[in-house]
Amino acid sequence: MSNLLQVTPSTVDQEIVALLRQAKLLAVRYRQLTGKPLGITG
Repeated sequence: MSNLLQVTPSTVDQEIVALLRQAKLLAVRYRQLTGKPLGITG
């Protein structure tokens, strides 16, 4: 067995939710600074 971090579906889901939360905060801040929406697709 290797010492690699095991990634389970629940940890992947948690990481995706955290990443989307950060993206939303970034988009809000970007709009505050520029007056333009930040387009994030994926």
